[in-house]
Amino acid sequence: MAKSRNLIGLDIGSSSVKLVGLKSKKDRLILQHLDMAQLAPETIVEGAIIDRADLINTIQLLVSLHHLKKKKVAISISGTSVIVKKLTTVYMTDKEFEENLEWEVERILPFDLSEVNVDYQIIHRDEEKNQLEALVAAVKKETMEEYLNVVSETGLVVRVLDVDALAVGNAFFCRHESKDSETVVLANLGASMINLSITKSGIPKFMRDVALGGEQFTKEIQKRIGVTFKEAEQLKIGEKKPDESQELMIQDVLKIARESITSEIIKSINLYRSTIEDAPINRIVISGGTSLMEGLDRHLHDTLNIPVSVLNPFENVEIHGKSIDNDLLNDSAPMFAVAFGLALRQDKEDK
Repeated sequence: MAKSRNLIGLDIGSSSVKLVGLKSKKDRLILQHLDMAQLAPETIVEGAIIDRADLINTIQLLVSLHHLKKKKVAISISGTSVIVKKLTTVYMTDKEFEENLEWEVERILPFDLSEVNVDYQIIHRDEEKNQLEALVAAVKKETMEEYLNVVSETGLVVRVLDVDALAVGNAFFCRHESKDSETVVLANLGASMINLSITKSGIPKFMRDVALGGEQFTKEIQKRIGVTFKEAEQLKIGEKKPDESQELMIQDVLKIARESITSEIIKSINLYRSTIEDAPINRIVISGGTSLMEGLDRHLHDTLNIPVSVLNPFENVEIHGKSIDNDLLNDSAPMFAVAFGLALRQDKEDK
């Protein structure tokens, strides 16, 4: 007899590895594991693993600290090696779609099909309109194998390979009901990448990764005022008060950061409206470490005149386990959106 268990969510980011372990019990979610470990600079650059040893050691450290008995994990990838697109075609059965998949995918993907692994999810069928919509994800085989091999060297088994933006969508819609026809922008603002997804009625309609992240603004603060990277990060998110001599320079960097991020979100909304559907956006939800930047949510709201909130995936989740660092949970919840979404994924095991 088979049963389902939650996988460990392992978010391998460009600056850190984040781990979330959840337990599903009836209609409740229980947090059992939560942690984050920093990676050395340049361990991962633009999605490519440069320093395998550092990444392996970091993951093994997290596994050791939490004495993980469950070795099965869900991971995700983003960046230039991944593309997710909506495919619209004529109505067909599952079998017909499977048979025509290669031809259909070739129409919308810029990659050579021999270089990628493709997966899909049919999101809408309308027999009367003779229409089918599917979400197609393609990952370069070389990148996928690189991540799978590194994680396997830590003793973990990857059962699910996801995409960052879809994991964030899982995290959000798990905690929030989607109203009919509501259009939501989900923007995960990481250290080196923005993972952006626009959903309607809970279904992803448009996705885009942008090579822009909070790390470059932290480095700019570090360079301008001559502090450590850690101090610059604390100044960026308002954890540390700047000296009077530093205030103007920090505010200038933060202003540039807010405007750059807002510009990319506006660009994505305009692309969505011009290529998918010209519909109003009902709300924007931001997550990731850069979402903690001082004044960013307010600036987005004032510029776009759209409600903006910062995602806390642990809202209404029960906390269990002595290993949970409450300070980390309270201070950094939006940073765990991807890991939380991955930890919702389940693996069927034989009893």
